Amino acid sequence: MKHRLLNIVLIALGLLSTVMAQPDLPDAPDQGPITGIGWLLGAGGLMFARKIRDQNKK
Repeated sequence: MKHRLLNIVLIALGLLSTVMAQPDLPDAPDQGPITGIGWLLGAGGLMFARKIRDQNKK
């Protein structure tokens, strides 16, 4: 009986520590400006301008 009670206590303690270790749910993400798209548009514009400049040199 003592062995069974010890097992129950140890299992309960393990489960309780697992539940207590879980972090809170995260908040909704902040939807700020997407700077990568700006860099992509800028690089694409530079590539387009360079292509047009090279075509006009010929």
